[in-house]
Amino acid sequence: MHFRATAKPFPILATISSIMGRISQV
Repeated sequence: MHFRATAKPFPILATISSIMGRISQV
């Protein structure tokens, strides 16, 4: 996921990536 690389400088995107990961599990 490219979001992970962008999650470094952007903590907000990191949270979004976490939510996306949860949706994928569901």
